[in-house]
Amino acid sequence: MPRPEPARFSWQIFLSVLAGWLLAAAITQRLLGPANSQWVLGGLVALSSAWVVYDAREKGVAKPLRWGLGSLLLWIVVFPWYLARRRKPQAPCPFVEAEVSPLGRALLFALMVFFLLSIVIMIFKGPPR
Repeated sequence: MPRPEPARFSWQIFLSVLAGWLLAAAITQRLLGPANSQWVLGGLVALSSAWVVYDAREKGVAKPLRWGLGSLLLWIVVFPWYLARRRKPQAPCPFVEAEVSPLGRALLFALMVFFLLSIVIMIFKGPPR
């Protein structure tokens, strides 16, 4: 049986998501101001990343947690890629789903620690007044 073609990055979906993001950023910034709009947009990233994990599990996509974390950390690239990927759940995506070397794991762990520290600092600092 032939192997399915790997899932590819979709520029059309990427540009659509980017346009939607820029529109949402402009609207929230005008209505809520720069500081509060960042909270809203950050919440959008967190919610959509949680949805990626849930949806990937439902569809049987390999490595759903990795897709969700990738979406959380690099949303503008990984989220549109997942939207393209979910069309063919059986198609492999080596960039996200391949085994990771120990150095890669260490770098990802360090990135996650810095990300979590920035969230903690942002929460304790609170929105500017």
